[in-house]
Amino acid sequence: MTNSNKNKKVVIFGAGYSIVKYRDTILKYLKTDGFIIIGCKNIGGVVCPDYHCWFDSKAFERDAEMLKEKGIPVIQEGSTPVFLRTCKRKIIRKYWRGRYKKIDCTFTSWKADNPFPRYVKRKKKYWGAFINTGCLAIFWAHRKGFSEINIVGMDGYSFHSKKDLLINKESQHCSGEGITFFKRRGNSEQDINENIDFLYEKLKGKDKKILRTLNYFKTQYNINFKILTPTCYESFYDPSVLKIDCI
Repeated sequence: MTNSNKNKKVVIFGAGYSIVKYRDTILKYLKTDGFIIIGCKNIGGVVCPDYHCWFDSKAFERDAEMLKEKGIPVIQEGSTPVFLRTCKRKIIRKYWRGRYKKIDCTFTSWKADNPFPRYVKRKKKYWGAFINTGCLAIFWAHRKGFSEINIVGMDGYSFHSKKDLLINKESQHCSGEGITFFKRRGNSEQDINENIDFLYEKLKGKDKKILRTLNYFKTQYNINFKILTPTCYESFYDPSVLKIDCI
């Protein structure tokens, strides 16, 4: 771990709909301290993060094209992009000509042999059941030595009811497109509607895996982090900071 960030606080932006829903409250909070901001994938241009993490080149290309249609740069000037070592340089350079960082990580599931999230120092590599970009960003921030890790937009895939997601009353993603997890993986609207019960159970299963990873961070590494916006990971939610009434 580094010591240069030991007195600095970080806010990690997940891509959940809450960063749009509570945008003004979040931006007001950011002005209360000199936070370092880490963005995870497509955060809709809500803020310009100091570090912007993209751990999947396919997702990076897909979201770059989607944001381009809205006139939003996929990476804003002033940000330092962070990509996985496996992300393709050709795709990165198609949308970003500046400097960027790379980290090495092998994502596994909790069913794998020795799945426990860790940093292998001799290989300079992250390894284990990090599950998604947000979890790896938390662990990366911990490794960077930040004194306090706050998170917004880590709503969870099953935070909203399947009914509200289907009618786009609520959304999994800051783009406001309802049940985006399966749409972005090629499922048609018809397929999602016909199989919503089965698909929603899969979302709940994914959230259980993420919660297991978050609990592991807390119990095994004593990582000091809290989620400031409404989330399905309730044990990590601290409503006292932003004072959001989510009822």
